[in-house]
Amino acid sequence: SAGDLISALDRVGRADGTSRSASRGRGTVTARLPITESVARRLDRRSFDPRMIGDSLEYLDNQADSDVLVLLLNAIWLDGSDFEPHLRMLPYRCIAPTLYGFAPRARHRFALSLRDHTLLLSELLNVTVEKSRPSLIIAVGFSASGDLVLKLASTMPDGARAPDGVLALGPNQGIETCFISNVLAKIESNDPAQLLAALRTISETASSLDDWVLLNGYLGRIISRFRNDLSPLRALGGDILEPFERDNAGAFAQMYREATSRIRQVRCVFEDSETCNRLLRNVLTDHMDRRILGEHHRDGSLLIEPTPSHFELLQPARVAAHLATMVKELREAGT
Repeated sequence: SAGDLISALDRVGRADGTSRSASRGRGTVTARLPITESVARRLDRRSFDPRMIGDSLEYLDNQADSDVLVLLLNAIWLDGSDFEPHLRMLPYRCIAPTLYGFAPRARHRFALSLRDHTLLLSELLNVTVEKSRPSLIIAVGFSASGDLVLKLASTMPDGARAPDGVLALGPNQGIETCFISNVLAKIESNDPAQLLAALRTISETASSLDDWVLLNGYLGRIISRFRNDLSPLRALGGDILEPFERDNAGAFAQMYREATSRIRQVRCVFEDSETCNRLLRNVLTDHMDRRILGEHHRDGSLLIEPTPSHFELLQPARVAAHLATMVKELREAGT
C-alpha cells in the first residue's frame, strides 16, 4: 500500500540520517500495544487463543505535541495506513490502529468478536490517555468502524476515560448499507467459487466507475489477507450485521442514543446518496414523532456531506474540517 511505501522510505531515510519529516510534513511511527495476560483475561473465552498473549495490536502514531488526542479507525477490514496523510496533516496527536489480526503482516488471524475488538481498542485508548493526558479525546471511525466507535464510546470500561466526541463517517443506517458485512457474514466456506460470486455481488453495488475502482481495490486488499481463512471476516461481519437483523428500523437510533448518553458530542456524516438520504429522513422523522434519538440529540449531529461517494468521506480535508468544528465546539462548551 501507499502507507507501506512511505514507511519503507522513512526507514531508508533514517538509516541515511535524513529527517522523516523533511518536505513531507510530520512523520509517523509504527507502535504496538502488547496483549498481556491481564488484557487477555477480559476477552471472550470462546475465541481466546493462548498465542494472543505476547502478541500486539499495531497502530500508527504521529506523536504530535497537542492536548487533543484523535483515534482514527479505518473501515474494519482494512489497516491504519490509509490514515498516513491525516496523521501528517492534522495538528492533533493522532493514533490510527489496525484491528488485531488484520494488519498486512500479522502473525495470527483469529476470529474475534466485535466486543473483543472494541475491548482492545479501549485498552489502547486508555494507555495512550495515561501517557499523554489530553484535554480532549475524539474517536473517528469510517464505514462500519463508524458503528464501532459509536459502540466504543458507550462501552468504555468503568474508570476509563471515554471520548469527548465521536465522528462517525458513513456508519451503517440499515441492512441495505451493510452490504459488505452482509455478504462476508454469510460466506459459509473458503470455496473459491462461492467467494468469487460473493465478491461480484458486492461489486455490483458501485454507483459510478470511480466507486467501482475503489470498491474492487478495497475488496482485493481484504481478500488477499484472508483468502485462506475467512473466519475472521465472517465473525466480524456477523456482529456488525446482528443489530440490524434484530431491529433494522431501530438499530442505528439505538447506537446513536447509547453513545450520546455517555459522551459530550456525536457527529454522524453520510454521503449524499438516495439510500442515505432516505434512511436519514426516516430516522429524523421518527425522532420528531417519537424521540427515538433520545434526549441528548442535538441539531446538526446527523449530516449529509455534499458527495455521492462513500469513500470520499475519508478525504483528509473533509476529516480535518469536521474535527476542527468539533474541537472548537467542545472547547467552547467546556468553558
